[in-house]
Amino acid sequence: MSQYSCHANVVLNCNRSNKLEDEHLLKLEKFLQTTSSKLDDTILLLEWEKRINQTSHSIIEKWNLFGFAIQLLQRWGKHRLMLAFSIRQTELAFELKNECKHAHNLKLIEIIADSFLNLSKSNFLLSEYKRSLNYAGKCLRQAEEIETTTGNALILKAHGYFYKGKSNFHLSKFKEAIQDFEVALRISLKESDKALECLTCCAMSEFYLLLKDYEKAAFFSVKGLEVLQQHGKDWNTKYRSTVQITLAETYRKIGKVKDAMEACEDAMELALEDQDRQSQAYCMLCFANIHRIKKDHVRSLPRYNLAGGLMVEVGDYYGQSLVAIGRAKLFFKGKEYGKAIAEYERARQLAEVIDCKAITMRIFGEMAILHQRMSNATSAKESMLQYHYIQDMIGLWCTLCNQPIGEKQDQLEILSCFHVFHLICVADKVISMKNKLQDEWICPKCNCANCHN
Repeated sequence: MSQYSCHANVVLNCNRSNKLEDEHLLKLEKFLQTTSSKLDDTILLLEWEKRINQTSHSIIEKWNLFGFAIQLLQRWGKHRLMLAFSIRQTELAFELKNECKHAHNLKLIEIIADSFLNLSKSNFLLSEYKRSLNYAGKCLRQAEEIETTTGNALILKAHGYFYKGKSNFHLSKFKEAIQDFEVALRISLKESDKALECLTCCAMSEFYLLLKDYEKAAFFSVKGLEVLQQHGKDWNTKYRSTVQITLAETYRKIGKVKDAMEACEDAMELALEDQDRQSQAYCMLCFANIHRIKKDHVRSLPRYNLAGGLMVEVGDYYGQSLVAIGRAKLFFKGKEYGKAIAEYERARQLAEVIDCKAITMRIFGEMAILHQRMSNATSAKESMLQYHYIQDMIGLWCTLCNQPIGEKQDQLEILSCFHVFHLICVADKVISMKNKLQDEWICPKCNCANCHN
């Protein structure tokens, strides 16, 4: 059998077990953990390939071990290195495709789809959301070529839709994001992929937190915790820390500061145990926000600074912008207006680099208030105009009441066409239709008929 045979055992990252028992893999993990902080990325990539060449005699075996390394690097928050390994893994997948006799071998298509999925994950974690969206699309197109009855195809689709949704969310494409999350959740439930179900619940909680529907945000964060408690005994600590951070943010937003602190402390303990730098960064950011709410400037600012350093280390521009916003709010409360403006400007530049319009909009809104406080009417007006311009651009507007979405806490309703409205506006519309004996619901945004759930 050729070393390029497509009939060897394949381990897709979307199916990879979190429980590590193989002695060879344990040695490789130790090697990667020891060298990843000492060697340059390019040199480490070469050393890793040399190491696995000693025991791997086929391209598929090498591809599998690159997938194993990618999972570890994601867990540790080494995202730039994760991207380099994902690129090399994709090259191996296409080497295999060029050598395989049967171009439409299902296993080969799965390999290419999973490689694109790893590229999507890597780019997402580095805040390269457009690239992540592109690779998620490539993953989904590959998965479409496989019979839909095949479990791997459905799981690949679910993960592809999950990262497509995450990227759309950070690009402020909310209709597309919630649609992608719904598909990912539906497939994960059908295929009993509990880990993805848990992560999707956390993503949906983040979605509703941003739009200030705290009731739905709490529902999904608690649901994620339930899935973790029931099925996550053997999952790696990344899942547990993600759930705890999501819970902490939800508790903080709804005013349960003590519960938020406890959830964040649990998350930090897990993140330190696993040397997960990204989770440590978001825990530190949450701690800083909690201390700011408690008006403890002395404890808040150093934690913002630590969070910012960690965000830079892992390459998270989105997180860096959130840190800058937090610092700006802290300086604003302390009446250090010059420092506050500088931090808001830094946050705006970071948000514009990653094209996150929702964060840019939020910054302009908060800067308008700051300029008003400083009696700078011209700058306040300019910031408010920018705020409303972006708000219209990303569609955060309820066309039933002509009021914005996400400015204040509100219960929301998402129609089956995935457009978002205030729940009370939809309820009033339904009552009005019944009174007028109308049966057909028309979405005022897309004119889709009968799309009310």
